[in-house]
Amino acid sequence: MSASSLLAPLLPLRLAAFRHLAAFRDTPSGRRAVREHLATQLDRAERTGEVEVLRRAGAPVAFALWAFDEDSWFRTPTTQVTFDLDPGDAQARAWLLERLDAWAPDLDASTDLMMDPRHTALLPDLEARGFGLTSALLVGQVAPALDRLVARYDPPSDLAHLGLTLRPVTTPADVDALVALKRRVFAEVPDHCWFYLNPGFAEAEREGLLADLGGGAYWLVARPDGAVVGTFGASFQLDGVLWGPCAGVDLALDPSVRGQGVVKTAYRLLLEAAAAHGCVAFKGGTSQPAVMHLSRVMGREPHALELRRAPKFPRQHFAPLLGP
Repeated sequence: MSASSLLAPLLPLRLAAFRHLAAFRDTPSGRRAVREHLATQLDRAERTGEVEVLRRAGAPVAFALWAFDEDSWFRTPTTQVTFDLDPGDAQARAWLLERLDAWAPDLDASTDLMMDPRHTALLPDLEARGFGLTSALLVGQVAPALDRLVARYDPPSDLAHLGLTLRPVTTPADVDALVALKRRVFAEVPDHCWFYLNPGFAEAEREGLLADLGGGAYWLVARPDGAVVGTFGASFQLDGVLWGPCAGVDLALDPSVRGQGVVKTAYRLLLEAAAAHGCVAFKGGTSQPAVMHLSRVMGREPHALELRRAPKFPRQHFAPLLGP
């Protein structure tokens, strides 16, 4: 069957992966966004990879696909794998593993597998096939998250008690300092953001920040001598339909300022900025234990888990978010 003919019958499986998330906007526009993303995946798989569907009584109960993306979000050619099925369907799980085994010759070191977090029971089988967790993509609701953060920690709104200053990113020089800091941090610990060192990724981020100066909310963390030791920020998608008006958040800290509460202050400022801009949701990916722990406190949920070949983290690394 063609990608276009598969879209309608497979859409209920994909929607089920979103409907268990509190932040999902189950509206006509939200469902349309899910449909459009699935259509893109199916079309790419039809052109560059494969789509397989498991049916019972003629109705789809599971599907899996792989596709090759020459110019992926990671700014490097990537083989992408995704699937949807009922987490309680043992036959569908076994079928999926058979598909992955059959596709193994095509799933090279660039393969990126995105998985619904309801499928954590599959992790041992995926690990046996060379896949392991790399990051968790999280989504949360701004107002409840801010309330929980303040109620639990009431973090300060500045870092003066640590001898650090916060300054907003407002100039091209600030953008260059932000990108330089992230390049340095992720060069030292590339497992936490493996794609940042890909040719073109940092430059694409720099160009985006320069084009949006003043449109988001970004800060630099600096020592008294001016040395930049951290950055955090949010971009705002006020016309978002999947989660509603949404802030995309990220942060990077030099090891010398970790473990001192900087992350808590960063999230307070980010959530306050998101609320001031009218955002109801915030999202971002992480493999940082401190962020995962704080995400549990704030009530954020993983909406996808990313797995890659030759993982650098044991499964237990994600216990602060997913449990043991």
